[in-house]
Amino acid sequence: MALDADLVAQLTTLLENVREPIELVHTTDDSDKSRELIELLDQIAGLSDKVTARPAQGDERGPRTPAFTIARTGTDVGVTFAGIPLGHEFSSLVLALLQVGGHPVKEDEATIAAVQAVEGEHEFVTYMSLTCQNCPTVVQALDALAVLNPGVTHTVVEGSLFQDEIDREGVMAVPTVTRNGETFASGRMELSEILAKLDEVTGGSGSQAAAAGWRLVTSQGLVPALLPAFYQRALAGVDGRAFPSARGRSALELTDPGSPMERLVSSWQPCPT
Repeated sequence: MALDADLVAQLTTLLENVREPIELVHTTDDSDKSRELIELLDQIAGLSDKVTARPAQGDERGPRTPAFTIARTGTDVGVTFAGIPLGHEFSSLVLALLQVGGHPVKEDEATIAAVQAVEGEHEFVTYMSLTCQNCPTVVQALDALAVLNPGVTHTVVEGSLFQDEIDREGVMAVPTVTRNGETFASGRMELSEILAKLDEVTGGSGSQAAAAGWRLVTSQGLVPALLPAFYQRALAGVDGRAFPSARGRSALELTDPGSPMERLVSSWQPCPT
């Protein structure tokens, strides 16, 4: 079996936190590594009635073999692993199973607001190795980004199984991340750092603005349910009168007294205490 008895027992308990059905959709062939991957996925699927494993069909087949996508059934939510995520990446696999399965991402509310404010289409690929201690931090951050934001996809590539791709992409160290086919970053990065870098390369600061806005409005005791409308007004203008957009402005500016974000906050009524 791919997993020993202790890991099976731990994973069985953790998979009780899966809320939505998920599928492990694998692109495989007759190679030994593909057989290892199928064995692992079938074993995982046998631990929860909310998890199924099956071969990819038609357009579901990806460009890399062996690989698999953890997909929330009936949705576009998912993350992809090219290779067999054991070793240091087993924790990344477990978190991806839980988060794609609807278990809440363990980030603070301001960071989640920043993730959800990221606009555009972003295709991330992370090159990692199973012995890399810094890789899981990056992998898990980008997995969370992909789960929380429908404009983001993330594929994790085990470099040792795809050496030709490593050479073609000029990857010199792991973790290395590409975005839309271009080098994005290398080395250990937390989710907040990835968001700041993403704002930098896209020429805006929408995600940082959202995080700053969340901190500001929650400090004023506003009703959480009103926050989506708050962000919409902050970025588009209030009552049809546009003011300087949150995009392109620093988080510091957005928390300065008299800034458009703070003036907008003052227009809301605080929660009764």
